[in-house]
This record gives sequence, structure tokens and C-alpha cells, in this order.
Amino acid sequence: MLVSRRFASRDMLGLVDWHLLALFAGLFILTGALADTGLPGQLVDQLAASGLALDRLPFLGAFSVLASNSIGNVPAVVLLMKVWAHPPEGALYALALFSTLAGNLLLPGSLANIITVERAAAVGVTLGFRDHARCGVPMTVLSLLLATVWLLAMGYIAAM
Repeated sequence: MLVSRRFASRDMLGLVDWHLLALFAGLFILTGALADTGLPGQLVDQLAASGLALDRLPFLGAFSVLASNSIGNVPAVVLLMKVWAHPPEGALYALALFSTLAGNLLLPGSLANIITVERAAAVGVTLGFRDHARCGVPMTVLSLLLATVWLLAMGYIAAM
């Protein structure tokens, strides 16, 4: 589209949400730098040695909720995939499902939430942390419970 004669490049670049793009890039830069320190890998190894292995459903679910709502669901999965050497296939299905759903719990859980709040503000609608949590918490709890039932029924976590 930037080389199109129909649209001016300046107009196209003016439509880019540079603040959001910088936030997105920053999250991945920080996540990559954190992974390079070796600390997340050491933490995963220590937790596994103490019986809290990521391939166990309760711990994977708790990890997904905590990590998704602190650094965001996508950066959390990227970080985990850098340090989790050999995840079982069923655990990957569970991680994909849990991290996606867990991102709906609180406002910072997913960049999609932040984009929605910014777009709403642009048209005069204010959505705050509590407003989001009022819907996000019950919907996430219910969806995570249903996801757990589905994973069990499909046999994805039977070996976990």
C-alpha cells in the first residue's frame, strides 16, 4: 500500500499507531533479554525439580494466568518456548488454549485488550481496569474451566 499511487505514503504512515507498535516491540525486546539471562530457564528447572513441572495441568494453568497478566499472553508464551526444552504435545495444546483465554482476565493480559481500550477512548468511551475486570474475571474463570474439561475430554492432558 505504501507504493500505491492511490494513497499518499505520508497518509498511510500517519495511520500507524506508533505508541502501540513501540509497546509491542518493547515487550518482545525485554522478553528476549530476560530469556538470554538464563534466569527463566533456571526457574523452570527449579520448579520441575520441586515437583511443579510445566507439563502438569494445575501448574501450567497457574503459569498461564500469572504470566499472561503480568507480561502479556504472547510474550509469556514466547519466553516459555525459549526455556522449555521438550514440552509434551498435550502441554502445548493446553498452553495455547490457557494463555489465550488467560489473557482476558485483566486489562494488561493481552495487547488486544489494550488496543480495544485505546480504540474505545478514541471515540469517547472510557474503559478502566475495574470495568474490564468486572467482565474479564468471571468470563476467564468460566472459559478456563470449560477449556480444562475440553482438554480432559479430548485426551490432550491425560499423560500430564
